[in-house]
Formats: sequence, structure tokens, C-alpha cells
Amino acid sequence: MKRRWPWSRRSPAKTEFGGSAGGSRKGLGLGRRVEVTAAFLGILVAGVVLAPVVEGVFDHGFEARLEVAEATVSNLPASYSSGRPGEIRQDPETEPTVAATVRNRGTDTAWIEEARIEVVAAARIETCVSQGGGDVPSSKRYRIALPAFPGSKRQVIHHDLHVEVQPGHGVRPVLSFQQDSPASTNLYAIRVQLVADPGGRLIDIGRFVIGVPEPVSRSGQVLPENDEVLLGAASSPHSPYQTWCFRHNLEAMRKVIAEPGRRSDYVAALSRVQVAPAWDSYADRRPIREMVEDLLGGDYPEAPMLAIEAASHTGDPAYEEAIHERAVSRLLRQAERELEGKYGSGLLAVEAAERVLSLGPSSVASRLLSRAKARERAEDERFREEAEAEELESG
Repeated sequence: MKRRWPWSRRSPAKTEFGGSAGGSRKGLGLGRRVEVTAAFLGILVAGVVLAPVVEGVFDHGFEARLEVAEATVSNLPASYSSGRPGEIRQDPETEPTVAATVRNRGTDTAWIEEARIEVVAAARIETCVSQGGGDVPSSKRYRIALPAFPGSKRQVIHHDLHVEVQPGHGVRPVLSFQQDSPASTNLYAIRVQLVADPGGRLIDIGRFVIGVPEPVSRSGQVLPENDEVLLGAASSPHSPYQTWCFRHNLEAMRKVIAEPGRRSDYVAALSRVQVAPAWDSYADRRPIREMVEDLLGGDYPEAPMLAIEAASHTGDPAYEEAIHERAVSRLLRQAERELEGKYGSGLLAVEAAERVLSLGPSSVASRLLSRAKARERAEDERFREEAEAEELESG
């Protein structure tokens, strides 16, 4: 592990912070001693969990004891405000965050060099019906991007930190989570660890369940729990897209919410969701294969993914494989069409390619994703320039 300066030159001055995206830490020296303990509250919503002491041996008689306590999660409904011309940003106070106090009970300065986030389970929650409408200093926010189109396999995300923990003092690293796609809310069950320096020892903060960029909406537009929405004039009864969108959201949400982990009251309330009585008459009850054909021929960007999910309920592996291939082909055509068209969208092309990659490796999708991201960056820059010119003209 490369250090920014030798340990002998580090002084117990005031806390310093810094960092960007990066990799893992590894390696142990000889002769020094560090103890890391993790004692945190409420990791399973209620109760106390005490992790075992973690000890490492280092050179030159180094002694530090890092103790973690007061792990918290914040997950509020999102609010947004204007930033640069043409830019809307989520207000920092509503960003999903995980924080924990780290105290150094030893005699030498230690450092927290990395956050390690394991995505244990995740669910992408789409909008199905559109209706319009401490005593311890905190570090700077370290914003960590989670996958907008999470696959079924566990993923580990590394993010560099550089947080000093002086002897007899503590600090509170704040991890803020976001995703690139604002059109949907994702639920994540995550495990959070910090990597201590020297030695790359792991400090286990615990498991959490969060919604990004906010908790799942309870308006009735993403979960089939509101009779008024299901029966309203704005909805379309017996739509295969809306039927499978609601069904996907409900099943995926319940799977993630069943994972252990600390969560906000908004997220905890999802465990009490009840399907509205109107759902039985609202849902499309046609044969699954008939609905799959409608989904593959529909205009909704998410429809091919829902076709794959619907096909999985037939219990016919050969049919499932055939629908999977057709859906992937459809998504690749969507991405290519957006890139080739004069008025195509780089963002929509990115999302189509990422949907394919969430299903498995694809060299074609990877190449399309690179092109789509380049186009999206160019579109964003052009949009900002136009917005700045309009602002100057308006005085």
C-alpha cells in the first residue's frame, strides 16, 4: 500500500480529510500492535451487537485501539434544488447516509483509508402508474455511487477515504449514497466496513437497508397498495406492463426488506405493505405467454426486463431462455437506435446497455455503453452551455 508520507512524519495535528474512488488495502508489517473493536447499536433494527476484537501486529511498537459506536442511518424523502444553470441536485440533508463514530483509545494516530460496501441484495423499483405530481466532528461527505441496474450477484464497491483518528479522540465518517438514474428508486441491503491503516484491518460497521435516492414511494404509483390509484382514470386496468411492474416491485421489495440490517422508519414501514383490494380486478389475468408477447412489443424501456421475469413464472426453461435472448436483442436495438438517431438520448442508450449488463456479461453491450456514456457527457455539456446562455440573456 502506498502511503502519502512516512508514518514518522505524521503529527497529531488537527483532523485532515480527503479521498476519491480507489482500490483495496492489504499487507501487515511486524512489531506494531493495533486493536480494532466494533461495538454498535441496533444493527437488526433493535438490539445490541458486539463484534469480536480484531488485533494486528505492526512494527516499531505502534499502539492504537479503534472503537466503533453509534452507527446511524438516515434515509429521508428526497428534496431537490437548483445548482449550476440547468442542473438539479438532491439536497444533501436528504441524501441516504450511513455514519459511525470511530474513537481511538490507543496512544498513536491511526487512519481510516477506505470504505468497503458490499451490496448483499438489491431491487430496482420502477414507477408503474404516472399521475403527474454529535460531540464528535463529522468528516466531509464521501459520496458513493451504487449500481442503478444491480444484478443478482453480490458486488463490492471500494471508495478511498483519508480520515485521521488521533489518540484519545474520535471522528465520524459520513458515507452518502447515490445512483446515476433518478427515474427510479433502488432498495439495497448493504454491509459497510472501514479499512484501518496501518495494516488494512477491517472495521465492521454493520448491515443496513436503504432506499436510493430516497425510500420507496407510498403514493400508490410503485406498489399496488392504493385503491384510488388502481381504479383512477389515469391508470390502465389490464395492462401487462403495469401488472408486471407492480408485481416485480412488490416481490423484489419484499425480498430486500427481509434482509437483516438497520434502516430508517420510512424503510422499516415497507414490511407492513398490504396489497389493495382493487388489485384482483386491476391486474391483467391473461395467460403469461400472451402478456410476454405484449411486453416484448411495448414501448416502455423496462418492458423487456419484465418479459424475462414473467417468462420465469412459466416453469419452462427452454421458453425462458428464448425470451431472455429476445429481450436482450430488443435492449441492444434500443441502445443502438438511441445512438444512431439524430434526436436519440445518450441517457436512454446508457440505461438500455446497463440493463443488458445486469443480466450477464456482453461485449456488445459493453461497447455500446462506452459510446452511450460519451454521448451522454456531450449532451450534458451542451445542455449546461445552453442553460448558461439563457440565464445570461434573461439578465
